[in-house]
Amino acid sequence: METSTLFTEQRIINVPGVTNLRDIGGYPAGNRSLTRWKTVLRSGTMHGLNLEAAHILRAYNVRTVIDLRRPTEIQTDPQPDLGSPASGFNCRNISLLTDEIEQARRDHNLLLPDIYQWILDRARNEVGEAISSLAEPGALPAIVRCTAGKDRTGVIIALLLRIAGVPDDTIVYDYALSQKSMETDEFITFQRAHILARGSDWDYYRNNFLISPAEFMRQTLAYIDSEYGSSCGYLQQAGVDITTMNYLRQALIQSR
Repeated sequence: METSTLFTEQRIINVPGVTNLRDIGGYPAGNRSLTRWKTVLRSGTMHGLNLEAAHILRAYNVRTVIDLRRPTEIQTDPQPDLGSPASGFNCRNISLLTDEIEQARRDHNLLLPDIYQWILDRARNEVGEAISSLAEPGALPAIVRCTAGKDRTGVIIALLLRIAGVPDDTIVYDYALSQKSMETDEFITFQRAHILARGSDWDYYRNNFLISPAEFMRQTLAYIDSEYGSSCGYLQQAGVDITTMNYLRQALIQSR
C-alpha cells in the first residue's frame, strides 16, 4: 500500500464547521480499478456549517445523506440541508445504536471493538438498510455520517469498501485516518460540551472513545469473517442481495 498515493489533498476535505470529512475515492479496488472520487464521502458532525461553507459541499452534488445517529443526537445537532432546489436532496436517518446496544454499553462498559460487533449483530437490519439505501436510483453522490464520523460511519464505510474490492489493509488505513481529525480544537470543544451535557466523564470518554487505532478495524473485519464467513455473507443476512452489491461495486469503482 502506497501511503503517499492514498493520503492526498483530495481525500481530506476541509470545510469550516464540518469535522472528519473525507472522500473514499482513489483506493485500489482490484483488477486495475480504483474507488471513484466524489461518490461517497464520510463525515462527523456538521454543527458549525454555515451557508457560505455549505457551497463547498454543494459542489459535490450530494444527493443523499445517510445519518446514522440516534434521534436524540439529531435534536441537539440537526443535519443541515446540503441540497439545491433541483438536486432532489434526501436525508435518511438510520440509527445504528439501538436501545439494546446502548443499554449493553452502560451495563457492561463496552468499548469500541465490542460496540462495533454489537452493531453488526444487533443492528444488522439497520446496517443492511443503510447499505441498500445507497443503491437506490439517484442516491449517489452521498455522505455517510454520524457524530465522530469513525465508529458507526466506520462500520458502513468498511463494508462499502469491501463491496468495492478494497484490500483490508487499506480499509484499516482509512479507518485510522480519523485520529487526526479528532485532535482538532474544534472537534474537541464540540465533543467535550456534548459529553459533559450527558453527565459523562470527559477524560474517560476521550481516552476510550475518541480514538481510532488500526487494530480496532482489523478486529472488526476479522469478526465479520469468522462469524459470517465474509462481508458478502454478512450483507446477505442483513438483507442486501447480490444484485445490490454488484450495482454498488460498479457505482463505486472506476478504471485506473
